[in-house]
Amino acid sequence: MSQASGSDKEAISQLLCVPGQDFAQSVAGREVQIMRTSMTTLTQIWMMLLLGNILPNDHNSDLLLLKCQLVYTILTQVSVHISQLISDAMYQFAGIAPPRHPVDLERSNRALGFPALITGLCQFYEVPVNPNKLIRPPISRAFIEKYCMPRYVQGQAPQQPEEDQQQPVADAPLPPL
Repeated sequence: MSQASGSDKEAISQLLCVPGQDFAQSVAGREVQIMRTSMTTLTQIWMMLLLGNILPNDHNSDLLLLKCQLVYTILTQVSVHISQLISDAMYQFAGIAPPRHPVDLERSNRALGFPALITGLCQFYEVPVNPNKLIRPPISRAFIEKYCMPRYVQGQAPQQPEEDQQQPVADAPLPPL
């Protein structure tokens, strides 16, 4: 994906952010990411899926510009070659040396890439799998309510939609599971 132009960033921000929020900026003033607290619930759900299964990341509190573009592409129903993205991410993930403490797994801060794929392949080939630590919970209603609902900075009141405006789809109530 290429860098987004100013108008693309505006469209991305309008779709992915709650009203009144925008990209966080670098010290140089460039839009670089959208913080989780600025995202709609739907954006947070897609971020969790994206960062957990498609493009693994060490953290999931924000979306850098390129990943914002991917979520925007998905939400606007533009065709995306997900298998190519996963393949590229695997290649990149495998080619990067772990940061601090590469030998000491207890102290390493490296995320496990594609844990569901690895576990599934192990189970398919009858390799004993007995994880003593839950890798990631499934994205369920409880998960969404705990991790993906809008959060507000202390002292900031949630913005209520005006009576004559319809509530955006991204913030609509969740359907029953």
